[in-house]
Amino acid sequence: MAQTQVYTLERFVEDSHDVYKASTDALSRAQGVAENLRRLLAVPDWIEERLNLPAEGGFGTYCLHQDTEYGHPQPGFTFLVHVTPARRQSGAGSTGAPHDHGPCFVVYGMYVGQTIQRKYRWTGADAQNHTPRMEEYVRFPQLEKETAFFLPGEIHSPMSTTEGPRSILVRVTSQDLAQVWRHRYSLQDGGAELIRTSD
Repeated sequence: MAQTQVYTLERFVEDSHDVYKASTDALSRAQGVAENLRRLLAVPDWIEERLNLPAEGGFGTYCLHQDTEYGHPQPGFTFLVHVTPARRQSGAGSTGAPHDHGPCFVVYGMYVGQTIQRKYRWTGADAQNHTPRMEEYVRFPQLEKETAFFLPGEIHSPMSTTEGPRSILVRVTSQDLAQVWRHRYSLQDGGAELIRTSD
């Protein structure tokens, strides 16, 4: 009887290298990485085993891969795991503020729990409001084992809605965000803060 081969993090990295080699287009690359990540999310218990997570807790951010050869627009994609208490913001800006990833794309994978993903855009000035303002224009649930990606410059914000003891979210960024300038935005005053952080 043939043994079924389990998809692994190492295979994900190899397959993602192939995605980066095949195209220079951010959308094609993000779609390819999201498809690879979907395969990895379907494998049960691999994150708990790799990180030796306890049955409860284990909160923190873990880097499982930092690439030096491939990424977008330059080399350096990262594979992060965020383990957070239920109903806490998952990854990318702990305050829940809308943010972008500068020139990078990001792929989120929900391993345990669920998240609401929100996308924002600037609206133009009108007779009553002479200053552009930011508004939410898309909201969708990201359920367990699902992926979602955001392209360079897209403004978004994930918020965990997990009911259980913890949420485990995987985040693949097309570069190391600690090396990239990007923005965090205020919905109250429309201001933008320039940041350079891996959060």
